[in-house]
Amino acid sequence: MAMIWYQLRLAIGSLRKDWGLSLAMFVCLTLGSGLWTTAASHYLRNFPLDPGTSPDLHQIEIVHPRALALDRAARAEDFAWHARTWVTFPEYEILAGSGIPARQSGSFRAQVLAARPSDATPELVNARFVGADFLAMFAIPVGRGRSFTREEEAGQAAVVVLGRALNKSFFAGQNSVGKELTVEGRAFRVVGVLDEDAPLQPSWDPVWGGRDQDALYVPLSWARPLAAWPDRMIAQSPVATAADLWRSDTVFVSFWVQMPEVEMRARYRRYVDENLTGRGIVAHVRDLAEWHRAFPVPPSDIVYYTILLSVGMIGAAFTTARLLLAKGLARRGELGIHRALGATRGSLFLRQMLEAALITLPAVLAGLVWAAGQHAFFNEVALDNDIPVRLGLDGAVVGGVPSLMVGLLAAAYPAWRMSRTPPALQGKRI
Repeated sequence: MAMIWYQLRLAIGSLRKDWGLSLAMFVCLTLGSGLWTTAASHYLRNFPLDPGTSPDLHQIEIVHPRALALDRAARAEDFAWHARTWVTFPEYEILAGSGIPARQSGSFRAQVLAARPSDATPELVNARFVGADFLAMFAIPVGRGRSFTREEEAGQAAVVVLGRALNKSFFAGQNSVGKELTVEGRAFRVVGVLDEDAPLQPSWDPVWGGRDQDALYVPLSWARPLAAWPDRMIAQSPVATAADLWRSDTVFVSFWVQMPEVEMRARYRRYVDENLTGRGIVAHVRDLAEWHRAFPVPPSDIVYYTILLSVGMIGAAFTTARLLLAKGLARRGELGIHRALGATRGSLFLRQMLEAALITLPAVLAGLVWAAGQHAFFNEVALDNDIPVRLGLDGAVVGGVPSLMVGLLAAAYPAWRMSRTPPALQGKRI
């Protein structure tokens, strides 16, 4: 331990002597680390490490051949996720009528007019009509207040939960629990506010991946009284009025159940077989792992940019290695004297690596700060939807740790070369 502290003091002294080269390496690594961390944050925004949902979740797909054909005909991609991840409202009522799952929720998205009571002009916002279990099922954190209850949903209580972005827009980000706002001209009370922005790729409804987030959450029992019209749907037959929608074969409801027990899952599969499959309807009950395989996150240009910036990070490593090598060669005579005085090759290698660490670690931290600044600029100027990119713990780890490792690996060869310096006396080799 004493030797490490001694070599650390020597490394600090070396930084002071050649501060120009040290500064150049710091800037090079900061730029590389900042760009890589920015790319990593954008990548994780599209492809999160942890979707934050329970493996007990199951999604039900009911095969609608006509809806599949209409979905594929209407869109360039062949995902057909609208037809495959949604069911009709009558089918939702059957699926939700078993009483077997521990939690369950149907949901769909519609645009509604919402405003604070003091506002004369309402705004058109994205509302998701959900069951009372929805937020808990998908581990969506309610930072203030709570979600509405099953009793409130069944009793059609006029309550809503605000998304983080809408709370910022309507109430300047303050605690709005207990306050009122109007939805389609009716007064609703805010019972909760989400703590985080929605993910870019919502597991509960992949159709809306990469688009603006849900602004508020309204009990599903309010969908009919508010005459909510789905923002997207597949009408397999003509639908004339909103009243016809609820008994039609229009596909628009996403439905999930949570079943933590094996026996519960078996009972529910039997229920689906009896009520749907037995009537000639093809239905699939998928657990979360099967669902991710069936509906992977679609390709994104961010993959290309992440690869491109990883190459840039490698370039920064090569530049750093050359600067370290140049710095070591400039001090080769000094290192030779240390060897003549008894310094081992291992101690010289350790000193060079400590010197590299003293440059790399601050550079990585500065890169994280710079990446956060780039995120703020993107969110303010270039944001393609209202879901901001943020430097979370996962982004800091995925961005910072590889940057630190690259910086240290870049120093390994120059440090090895300098450790091979032969002993010297008064500038001459022995």
